[in-house]
Amino acid sequence: MLTRRRALSIVLLATLLAGAAGMLVFSQFGQVWLGRALVDEINRRLPGQLRLDGELHWQLFPPALRLTNLAWTPPDGLPGELTIAQISARSDATDTGARPVEIRAGGVNLALHQLPDGSWALPPLAATGEDGAVVDWRLAGVHLTDSRLSLHPRHGAVVVLDLAAADVVEQAGGDMGFTIDAQVSQGARTIGGRVEGRYRLADRTLADVALRLQGAVDGVAVRDARIEVAQAAMSGAGVLTAQGVRLSAQGEVADQRVEASAQVPTLQASDGRIDATVSELTLRRPLPEAAMLRLDDARIAFDGHAVRLAPLTGEVTLEHPRGAVAVTLVDGRADYGVGDGRLDFALPILRAQLPDPAEPARRLAVDGGLSGALAATGGEGAVTLRTDEATLTGRWWWTPQQSRWLGGEVHIDRLDLDRWLPRSSGSDAQPAPLDAWRDLPLALEVQVGVLRWQGVTMRDARLRLNAPEASASR
Repeated sequence: MLTRRRALSIVLLATLLAGAAGMLVFSQFGQVWLGRALVDEINRRLPGQLRLDGELHWQLFPPALRLTNLAWTPPDGLPGELTIAQISARSDATDTGARPVEIRAGGVNLALHQLPDGSWALPPLAATGEDGAVVDWRLAGVHLTDSRLSLHPRHGAVVVLDLAAADVVEQAGGDMGFTIDAQVSQGARTIGGRVEGRYRLADRTLADVALRLQGAVDGVAVRDARIEVAQAAMSGAGVLTAQGVRLSAQGEVADQRVEASAQVPTLQASDGRIDATVSELTLRRPLPEAAMLRLDDARIAFDGHAVRLAPLTGEVTLEHPRGAVAVTLVDGRADYGVGDGRLDFALPILRAQLPDPAEPARRLAVDGGLSGALAATGGEGAVTLRTDEATLTGRWWWTPQQSRWLGGEVHIDRLDLDRWLPRSSGSDAQPAPLDAWRDLPLALEVQVGVLRWQGVTMRDARLRLNAPEASASR
C-alpha cells in the first residue's frame, strides 16, 4: 500500500515538474512563436507587410497582449511607413456581454505619401476576409502618446501632426469622449492646442466640441483662438454638416493687436466645397486708436479655389484723437483667391460719419463707394465720395514696399482747403500750410474744378502731394 502511494506521489510530482517545465519553456519560446504566428496571420489578411522587430507579451487573466517595435510597409513598393514603438490591448474577462477592450499605443509614426493620381497610400484599417469575430467585444478606450503623422504631398512642404496625447474613452450611455493635445506644422507655420468633445455612436455625430489653439501662421501670431461646435455629422454621401459654431481669437497682425469673434449657425462641406452662414462677425483693434469691424448676417462660399463673402453689410468704427469715424457698409462683397492670395472687393454703398475739421463737435456725412483688388505685393481700385459740398471720383493704389504706400489720382468738383487742412494751435488758429501733409505716407494728384485756399478762389487747379511732376499712368 505504501509502495502504491509512493509511486502515485512520484507520478504526480513528475507530472507537475513536466507541466512547470513546459510552462517555463513556453514562457521562454512560446511568445516568440505566438508573435510570429500573429504577424503571419495578419499579413495573410492585410495588404502590405507587417514586421515584428520587438517582443510579444501576453497574459490570460485578465486577457492582455503587448507588442513592441512593429513596422508596416505599403504593398507594391508604394512609399510610406507605419512604425509603432509599443502597443497593448487589455480586456476584462469578468464583464458580461460584449467584452470591453482598451488599447494603448506610444511612439506611433505614420508617414503618408501622395500618389500621382492624387490619392494617398493609406494603411488598412481592417482585415479582409469573411471570418467573423470569435469574441463579441466593444472598444472601451484608446490612448495614444508621443506620436507623429507626416503628410508628404507631391507639391509643397510636408505637413506634420505631432500628438502629445490622444484619449478616446467610453462614457455613460455609450458615447465616446475624446481629448487630443497636438501641434500641426508646415515649414514656419505652426499651430497647436487641445480639442475635446463627444462622439455619439447612436447617430454618429460629434457634440460639444471645444478647440483651443495657439501658434503662428503667415505672419499672424495667434495668442488664443477658441472654436466651439454644438453638433457636427458626416453623412454616408460624405457631406459634413455643423450647427452652432462659435469662434473667438486674439493675436497680432503686423505688430498690431487684433481680436475677432463670429458665430456660424450652419455649415455644410462636401467635395472640397464649403457653404456657411456667418452672423455677428467682429474684428477689433484695441486702444489707443481703437477700430472695430462688425458684419451682419453673411454667407461664405468656398468652391475649392476662391472664398466669397456676401453680402457685406455692417459697420466700421475708428476712434481717433480728432473724433470717432463711423462707416456703414451695405450690399458689399469680397472674393479671396486661395492660390494667388488675391482679394477682390466691392463696397457699392458707403455711408460715413466723420468729425468736421472746421467744427470738431459737428458730424459730417459722406456717401460713396469703394472697390478694388489687393495682393501681398500691392493693390488698386476706384473710389467715389460725396458730401453736401463736393463730389470726389478717382482711383487709388497701394504699394506696401514704398514709403508713400498709399497713392491716388482723383477729381473734385469743389474743394475748400481752408476747411479741410489741419489747423495750427492757439486761439487764432489758422489752416496749416500744405507742408503739414508732407509727412503723411501719401502720394496724391488732385484735379479741382473750383479751389478755395487762404481766401483765394481758383479754377481748374491741380494739386500734388508727394507726387512726381508727371504721374505715370497706372
